[in-house]
Amino acid sequence: IHFYKRDSCCMMKLVKPTELEKTPIDETERNRKQEENKQNIQTVNDSFSVDTNNLFQKSSDLKNAHSDFEKFIQAVSADLLIKIDCLKFIKSKEDATWNDSLYARVQLFMLSQYRHRVNRFREVSRNSLENICNKTDNDKQVTTLVAKHIDILARLKR
Repeated sequence: IHFYKRDSCCMMKLVKPTELEKTPIDETERNRKQEENKQNIQTVNDSFSVDTNNLFQKSSDLKNAHSDFEKFIQAVSADLLIKIDCLKFIKSKEDATWNDSLYARVQLFMLSQYRHRVNRFREVSRNSLENICNKTDNDKQVTTLVAKHIDILARLKR
């Protein structure tokens, strides 16, 4: 059984990332979602425990690494939301071919999996900080854990 014909009218049109950015999605909706994402990040950052803030005061390297990681995660999350919105628009277009719609669905699935992974990275990072705070009784152990945490944050940004 052949699923694709060789003629050009049945070939699936690939959507390039630059075309996704040109998809006509309401700019106010896009800006609203970006602002909502930034506010969610800020709310979570403000909710760090007193112990975590004390840990940041003790280690400026940890504070800088965590801040860079949060900025990175925020930028990736905002970009993913924009791409997901564009693909939803493409998928729901009435004049979209079956192949285009299927391609958009697959891309949406992959991007949603990536979004869950990014959120999981954020959660693991915060849990690691809380774990370090719980072991503040041993300064040598805390120093080792902070160095390991900074190294892991650098790996997660790759």
